[in-house]
Amino acid sequence: RDGWRSIYTSRAPLPAVYLREIASAAGVHVYSDNPKDQVYASGAWLTLAASGDAGPRVVRLRTPATVRDAYTGAEIAKGVSEFKVDFKSWEVRMFSLD
Repeated sequence: RDGWRSIYTSRAPLPAVYLREIASAAGVHVYSDNPKDQVYASGAWLTLAASGDAGPRVVRLRTPATVRDAYTGAEIAKGVSEFKVDFKSWEVRMFSLD
């Protein structure tokens, strides 16, 4: 069709890795490169629930922001469009974005 594209698959449900590729190709913002992580985001808040894989995560923001740990108020990064944070296995962290 003119102006849009559809994708057909006979496999349901489609694995997350494929959905991420389709979304990325369509221009959808992807916050984390780890397909196993869960991300919940709004304009002022971002929560990342890490998968069982411990280690650093690079989080990409839609617009530059000052990032703070929502629980402690500690500044993580200032005026950035991406930041790196270490996660423990299955750790959930919440950030405020100003």
